[in-house]
This record gives sequence, C-alpha cells and structure tokens, in this order.
Amino acid sequence: MSSVTWLVAAALYAGAAALYLAYLWGRHERLARIAGLVLVAAAAAHVVDVAAHCLKGAHPGTSVREAVSFLSFVIVATYLVMGRRLQLGAVGALVAPATLLLVIAARVMPATAPQQGFGALGRIHISLAVLGVALFAVAALASALYLVQARQLKSKSFGLLFRKGPPLELLDTVVQRCVNIGFPVFTLAIILGAIWMARLGKVALATPQYGLALITWFAFAGLLLTRTIAGWHGRRSALFAIVGFTTSLAVVVIYLLRAALRG
Repeated sequence: MSSVTWLVAAALYAGAAALYLAYLWGRHERLARIAGLVLVAAAAAHVVDVAAHCLKGAHPGTSVREAVSFLSFVIVATYLVMGRRLQLGAVGALVAPATLLLVIAARVMPATAPQQGFGALGRIHISLAVLGVALFAVAALASALYLVQARQLKSKSFGLLFRKGPPLELLDTVVQRCVNIGFPVFTLAIILGAIWMARLGKVALATPQYGLALITWFAFAGLLLTRTIAGWHGRRSALFAIVGFTTSLAVVVIYLLRAALRG
C-alpha cells in the first residue's frame, strides 16, 4: 500500500496511539474521546484505501498483504462498535498501537501479484477467517487488560491500566461478546476452507495453518463450553481467549513468512 490514503491512515493511527498513551498517563478524560475520534478518522481513511485496492483487483482474499491490512481495519472497526456505548479507552490504548503495527507490517511486505484461482469460495473463506481473527484479537486484548488489572487488584498495586481501565466485569463482557460473534464466523470459515481445499485436490489437515486454526477453534469452543456449563468467567476465560488468539496469530505469521519468501 503506497497510496496517500494509506499514509493518512498510518499517521492517524499513530496519532490515536499517542493520544491514548497520553490519556493513560494524564488526568484528562477528554483525551480518550479525542483519541477515539482520531481512530475513527484513521479507520475511514483505511477503508478508503482497502476499497481502492479492491477496485484494482487486490482483494483481501487474493493477497496476504491486503488480508493483513483488512485484518487491522476490522480490529479497529470491532473496537469502535464495541466501545461506542462502553468506556473502553484503556482497551483503545492497546488496539491503536496493535493496529498500527499490523498496518506497517502489511506496508513493508514485498508486493506480489494477486493470486488467481481462489474463486468465490476461497475469497469468502479468507474474508470470514479474517473477521473471526479480528474479533478474537479484540477479545484477547481485553483479556490481557483484564489479567493485568486483576493482578494489580490482588496485589493492591494499582497502576495506570487499573486506574484508567474499565471495570473487570465490563472487560469480561467484551470478551464474551467478541467470542460469541467470532466463534460461529470462524467455524464457518474453517468448514468452507476444508471444502475449498478439497475442491483444489488438497487435504486441509495436511497444512500446518489449518491445524493451528483447529487449535484456535478448540480453544474458543472450550471457552464457550466452560462459561456455559461450568460457569467460568474472568481470569480463566481470559486465558482461554489469549491462547486461542495466539494460535490464530501463528496462522497469520505463517502466511506472512510465505509471502515474504515468495517476494
């Protein structure tokens, strides 16, 4: 991505990250609202850039570079939707830098021609997988903040993230909502992925990325089951979410490395 819109989006993401950091260190609650507005502007510039690349044939489903860019946008969009009515400024302090890193990672990747032969099934599979991973990412970031705050509460050492962070119950709710939406989306992505690869004459389980995707699925399935049946909440659910997202992130890393080697 070398367009002006990408540069604008990256600059705004950096600005939002800086403002969220200032919010954590300072005493002005207004900084969180300003940071949120800057993040909205960054997402708007980003989606324009994604759309422009789609019009040129660089669909997120045909290029690892564009898929990572789309992933970063969906993470921000998910956070903005979740945080519209909830006070999640401290979560934004994690989301903005993470998104900036992903945007930069997509930018520095070697440019490759869009891969052909994906078909509608392949593109839907990849798009749904990206959406599911983005929801899991927000759940993992909220879980990480939950664990930090819970530890500070237990040790009675109240740091910045505790003082500025949302209540633990609210963070737990964010995790639950993201997983409730992301799990069925990711499940459908896995099913369509297996069908797509079978049509290509390949065995899905023979690929490391599909195996990691299944581990991700089992982790979040375990999270939902333990919450429903055993009543697990809080720290245990947060750990499940982080483990599940870590394996899904490993899948992204595999695709990034392959794209870099091809470049």
